[in-house]
Amino acid sequence: MSMPTQSKIALDRYLGSILIFFLNPVARLLGFLFHRDHTLPVRGDILVIKMLGGGSLVMAFPTLLGIRRAYPAVKIRILTTESVKAFAETLGLFDEILVVDDRSIFGLIATTARHIYRSVGTDTVIDLEIYSYLSTVLSILTLARNRLGFFLKNRAFGRSCIRIAFCLIRVRPFTAITIASRPCSGPT
Repeated sequence: MSMPTQSKIALDRYLGSILIFFLNPVARLLGFLFHRDHTLPVRGDILVIKMLGGGSLVMAFPTLLGIRRAYPAVKIRILTTESVKAFAETLGLFDEILVVDDRSIFGLIATTARHIYRSVGTDTVIDLEIYSYLSTVLSILTLARNRLGFFLKNRAFGRSCIRIAFCLIRVRPFTAITIASRPCSGPT
């Protein structure tokens, strides 16, 4: 049995916002100092983050399939929970499924830390969580060259930490990524 959803949401909201408060200036400063190349062609492994609910993962299928076809040699992994694992397996797009143990806070922290440590140096992170602060934190901790995901205008923390927002609503079949008209501000 996993942690109650309300506990996960509270953990995400409080711990995630605190971590982003401290990580955001660091990420922005490092981005400014190192002048990282954030062009979109994928140059290495891709990590997809999807922790809660499989519906948006299924909706992202055409985009993920387009990425798989455009970059057949690239390793695509997904960081997810046991409840979303079945959706990920059904899609058949992922080379590796990294499952976070969300049955307790200690299991959640330990398995997430292990998977993020293994993912350091990933080229591109695609964060499919819309409302999560912690998924933004996880994407930052991978030190990925590009971090793609959704952002909401009223959530300034996530907006400045995710480099480019992408939209899965108007996806044509096999389009790799539909980029939003305006990337997030700042050199992160």
